[in-house]
Amino acid sequence: MSGKLIVGSMPLGNMDDITLRMLDALKTCDIMYVDYPTTYIDMLTEKYDIKTEKRMLKSFHSCHAEWDQVNEVLDLIKSGKSVLMVSSEGQLAVSDP
Repeated sequence: MSGKLIVGSMPLGNMDDITLRMLDALKTCDIMYVDYPTTYIDMLTEKYDIKTEKRMLKSFHSCHAEWDQVNEVLDLIKSGKSVLMVSSEGQLAVSDP
C-alpha cells in the first residue's frame, strides 16, 4: 500500500486564517514534519485539538534535507502513511539548484 506526501503551510499572523484544506491535512495525516521550532504549530494544533505527532526537520535553516530523514519520510509513505511537510512561516519553496 502507498501513502502520500502533503505539503502545506501555517497561516501568517492570525491562526484563524488557516484554510479548511490545511486543517483537514493536520487532522488526517499520520505524522507531520515541521521546519521550525514548533511553538506556533503547537498553539494551533492545541486550539483545534489536533494530536498528530510532530517531528522537526533536521535542516530547517538549510536548503538541503538530511538524507536519513528523506529516507525516513519515503519509508513512511511506502508503508501507507500520510506525511505532512509543513512550513510554520508561510509557503514552502521547492528549488532546483
